[in-house]
Amino acid sequence: LDTPGILWPKFEDELTGIHLAFTGAVKDEIMDLETLACHLIEILARRYPQALGERCKLPDIPAPLEGEEPVVYAGDENLTALTFGANIDSGVVGAEGAGVFRPETGGENALTAYYLQLDETGLYFDPAAPFDTATLTAEHTFTGTDYPCQITFTPGTPAASLTLSYLDGTQTVTAEETLDPADLTDGQTLAVPAGTASVLLTPYDAGGNPLQSQTVTQEAPSAVVCYDGGGQVLASKVLRFAWDQG
Repeated sequence: LDTPGILWPKFEDELTGIHLAFTGAVKDEIMDLETLACHLIEILARRYPQALGERCKLPDIPAPLEGEEPVVYAGDENLTALTFGANIDSGVVGAEGAGVFRPETGGENALTAYYLQLDETGLYFDPAAPFDTATLTAEHTFTGTDYPCQITFTPGTPAASLTLSYLDGTQTVTAEETLDPADLTDGQTLAVPAGTASVLLTPYDAGGNPLQSQTVTQEAPSAVVCYDGGGQVLASKVLRFAWDQG
C-alpha cells in the first residue's frame, strides 16, 4: 500500500522488500515462500518468542542474545495491527493489517494501493499500476485483487500526549505520568509500579481533548498509541507493560 508522503516509490534495500513480502505485497511467483517463511519465523522468534511459542505450541524459544539489534518492519509504524497466515499445501502466504487515517477538511482524503514489484532494478511500487483507490470518509478495507492481502483503515485523531494512570485493585489511581508519543519507541516496555492492577491509557489531541482510552492488565499487557507522523495515515507505536513477577 502506498499513500502520498508515506512510502517512497522505490526500494533499493532487499531487506525492506522481504519485510513487505510478509504482508503479501510481493507476487508469490517471484519469492521462495519457504525461505520467506523462515525469515518470518526468525523475526517472530526474536520479537515475540512467547506469542509464537503459544500460537504454534512450540517449546520454549530462547530470548535474543544480548546486544542483538531489534528487528524493525518496513512501514510497521503505519500499522496498528498485522497478522500473517500461510497455507503450506498451496504455498500461499497472506496478511491482514489495520491502520488509522486522519480525514482532512477540504482534502482529497484518498489512498491508493499498489502491489510491490520486483525486477532487476530493485523493489518498487509502480504508480502506473494501482489495484485500488478510495476516498476515505469512514472505515474502508483495501483487498488485494490478485493476492491474499488486505488492510482496513479507520478514521482517527492523532494523540499529542498520553497520560498513564496506574490503578490498584479498587480502581483507585495511585500514580500518573504524561508522555509524548513521539518520544516513545515502538515496542517499548514500561515497568508497572508495585501494587498496580491495571493501567489506563488516555491520549489527548493537540487541543487537550481526551481521545478513546485503553486499559491494559497482566493478561492483556499491550496497547497501541497513534500520533502524527507527518502524513494522513497516522504513525503508531506498540507499548508493552511489565508487571513485577516477584
